Amino acid sequence: RAFRDLEFSSDELAKLSSLMDPAETTGLDYYPLPLGTLGERFPVNDRNAKPRLLPGPPLTRRRYLQGLFESIGRVERDGFDRIARLGSQPTRPRRIFSAGGGGNNPTWNQIRKDMLGVPMPDAFSTEAAIGSALLAAHS
Repeated sequence: RAFRDLEFSSDELAKLSSLMDPAETTGLDYYPLPLGTLGERFPVNDRNAKPRLLPGPPLTRRRYLQGLFESIGRVERDGFDRIARLGSQPTRPRRIFSAGGGGNNPTWNQIRKDMLGVPMPDAFSTEAAIGSALLAAHS
């Protein structure tokens, strides 16, 4: 939803992602909450948190999108760090599986792999509900 709120189409996401080099970080620092929302519960409990999505364009759309990808990866990493501080065993996931539209974006997945430092096998399905279906099948 956040990318649609910022007027990135699926085609534009794919095209711009193909032009990125995940090894060249942007240095941009966003807090990518959905537009129009207030508050965050995890990894930081702050009911007054607001989206931080500036500076936006006039950066190139590619650089802006990569900065958003990197920022979402940092929030995910911070979430796993928080879980570890709360006593999770093991303290880090051994691997992460993705589903949904982002699961088939190799650039986004590489940025996440770099941020999280764990293997992320390629998604075998882009259906968002696949994880729930697999869990149900094995319950």
